[in-house]
Amino acid sequence: MFKRLMSALSPASALNAQRQRLYGRVVAQARSAELYSEMRVPDTFDGRLSMMILHLYPIHRRFRLAGDKKSGQLSQGLFDAFFEDMDAALREAAVGDQAVPKRLAKVTRVFYGHAKALDVLMDGAAAARQEAMEAFLASNLIDPDETADRAALGRYLLASYDTIEAQPLRELAGVGPTYAPFVPTPEAV
Repeated sequence: MFKRLMSALSPASALNAQRQRLYGRVVAQARSAELYSEMRVPDTFDGRLSMMILHLYPIHRRFRLAGDKKSGQLSQGLFDAFFEDMDAALREAAVGDQAVPKRLAKVTRVFYGHAKALDVLMDGAAAARQEAMEAFLASNLIDPDETADRAALGRYLLASYDTIEAQPLRELAGVGPTYAPFVPTPEAV
């Protein structure tokens, strides 16, 4: 019993709890009904995967760019939690045990490809970011029917990314990310 108590109080346990809390916030935001109803993101495995990556990216970026050991551990922890979640989701979807590693390798390539493109976008001129984000969403969001409101989704993501980049690191690590409110594009009259 003493060993369990001590391990629960260990720094690794505290870091794992923090990682799970942060990842829980990402998941909750990426599964927000407004994304799929108001912004019309396809409610498919690929659409949800895209939303997970797009909501995880700014936190991963912020911790990665902070450059300190704890931020690096949190960044890696979030990445690990994401892949543990994807592994479980694929297995629940009855993907065969032999196919899961191949699918996870593809998810890894998608994550890093998106992160690289989004880093360029975020490091670019602020005036061009909305147009660049809409182009990114057009080429990367799996939306065969082209129903997603890319303009509103782009505005929401950029506002969220800016908010997270401005959020104090201690607050981001402690209470989690602050995302922008959802504001769909008004329908043309």
